[in-house]
Amino acid sequence: MFILSQCLVAIATLLDLASFQFKQRQAILACLFSSVLLTSVHFMLLDNFSAACLMLIAALRYGYCIFARKTWVMIAFMLLSISAVLLTWQSWVSFIALSATLLQTYASFQGKDFTLRILMIVGIIYLCLLM
Repeated sequence: MFILSQCLVAIATLLDLASFQFKQRQAILACLFSSVLLTSVHFMLLDNFSAACLMLIAALRYGYCIFARKTWVMIAFMLLSISAVLLTWQSWVSFIALSATLLQTYASFQGKDFTLRILMIVGIIYLCLLM
């Protein structure tokens, strides 16, 4: 299972990199949807259910944001992410993942691709600095 999980996350990483090459918001979000769905399976295979839940919620969020951007849905995704972390808490790393998820949830609901990209980069840098 470990090798399969690593293959999935390698493909997910390539999709993440590809997402920043697109101009259209929908194309960016479609790449991110595919990436985090694969990452969710990756974490499930590694028995990290907190991260797997957050990634699954993120995939659903990106899928929704391809078609719509209602503020109440953004708040619902944030509350769902908080609930998922509280239910699957493993360590302080869960809090770091939650913080980045909340920032990227906000980013997903932005109308302009530039704002989406900047906030996503900030979220990624935040995760890298704290890990």
